Amino acid sequence: MKIGNSNTKISRFSKKFLVFALLALTFFIGLSQFTYQPVQAHNPVAFPKELFSLWNDTSPTIDGMVDFTPFDKSGEWSSAAVYNLYDGFETPDGKLLLQNDDTNLYVGLVIPSYTVEIPSAVWGAIVYLDLGQDGLFNNNDYLLTYVYNNTVESVAFFSYSKTLQDWTLVEPPIAPGMTMPLTGMVGDSYFGKSNFDNTTAHRQYEFKLPYQTNVSNDDIIGIGFLATDDYLDMTKGKSWPYVGSKPGVIDASPGYWGDLHLGTDMGFVDYVIEDNFQMYNGKVGPNNGTFITTGDIDGDGDLELIASSNRSVATEPPAMAIFDFDETSGEIVTMWESWTSSHSSMMIKAEGIECYDFDSDG
Repeated sequence: MKIGNSNTKISRFSKKFLVFALLALTFFIGLSQFTYQPVQAHNPVAFPKELFSLWNDTSPTIDGMVDFTPFDKSGEWSSAAVYNLYDGFETPDGKLLLQNDDTNLYVGLVIPSYTVEIPSAVWGAIVYLDLGQDGLFNNNDYLLTYVYNNTVESVAFFSYSKTLQDWTLVEPPIAPGMTMPLTGMVGDSYFGKSNFDNTTAHRQYEFKLPYQTNVSNDDIIGIGFLATDDYLDMTKGKSWPYVGSKPGVIDASPGYWGDLHLGTDMGFVDYVIEDNFQMYNGKVGPNNGTFITTGDIDGDGDLELIASSNRSVATEPPAMAIFDFDETSGEIVTMWESWTSSHSSMMIKAEGIECYDFDSDG
């Protein structure tokens, strides 16, 4: 990928700032292009294999601050799907939040390890889109970028030109938080505390990507994400999917990207779960291996949430907990937890989790 030169291309290795240029065209992400292709187009080691955005008709304000509150759906991002970003050692090091409605995809990035407000290098974040979903560079590939360079910050939108074999501007650089006139894209960044680390300020990003056609059942796009504190050092950065020891290589090919299923208006989930950070105090670590399912454990006619955690600390066994939504208090409460039960020492590493009605009593 490129970031900035007088030919309106972007170069990762150039220290020049993005120049202003304008292509005379109107662009929308048309969901008619979001057609699943039955090919191995994207990263075969992506974890999870596919991302799922959750439907949410509460639009977040794009100011860069990711307002996520677990167990409380009042936050702007609290009904979003939450995934990990990865560093070059395949260690989870940041959070990716995804939600959508009929007209927009919303992306949140939170990187608690980025605790320097203004790094000395050129830094920022990128959303990669492969609308052709073929894993190859062509005219259906796009970038939405946030760049901070020498006190100047901007958001820009690019398309790939197969003829030029390079990225060209669709929307010229615009101030963060402002709406792009052609596409309606918005991006912004924020430095402060979040629910993922409420003790130390850190870097956060928000993006809004509009599309013209309403979401239909199982619309899929190719997608990738990168946040970095130094665009010029490919070993730095946090990405999804994981792409190896150099996260910055994610922009070398759409074949490194993954797949995103857009949510549809099929009702709202009753549970807000942020993968195990609230399951059990201290039950957090690299490769934490979370699995969830639902089942009517107490026979009251509603579904409880069952979650397991494969803790990557040898001195502690894996954990499992069962949660229920208390309609009186409006909070999720723990019904059972393995670490305080007689079963604690018998817990094994889970490869998956399911719930069954063994005695067929309903």
